[in-house]
Amino acid sequence: MGTIAPMMKVQLNFRAGTGPDRMDIPLENPGFEFIFGIGTGGLTPFEHQLAELSVGDKITLQLQQEDAQHHFEHLFPPVRGLFLDRPDLFLEVALAGVGPADSREVIRAMAEMTAHGEGGCGGGCGCGCS
Repeated sequence: MGTIAPMMKVQLNFRAGTGPDRMDIPLENPGFEFIFGIGTGGLTPFEHQLAELSVGDKITLQLQQEDAQHHFEHLFPPVRGLFLDRPDLFLEVALAGVGPADSREVIRAMAEMTAHGEGGCGGGCGCGCS
């Protein structure tokens, strides 16, 4: 399978930079995996941008710190740290894989979303997400 659909497991690779052609911000964990479309409010703005991609496709996003939490919603925690010292950045997102998610993965993802709060990490980290 090469295209994204609801309830599928999506694997992404991130690169970040100070410009669209300068991926010069080192990432501790460049890979990210999540279940597509499980947010209680429907697709996040970020998921809408991914919806038309196929495996191997890349997009580059220009993100402002004040808009990042809204853009990612429950998917924000993995990228939150990129914004701690930067007002904006460019994020290259590559679709590395798409496949079926088993029921345990879906339940685990929903439990994590509840534990962290849909909008972020649940507060206490200093990121302002509460």
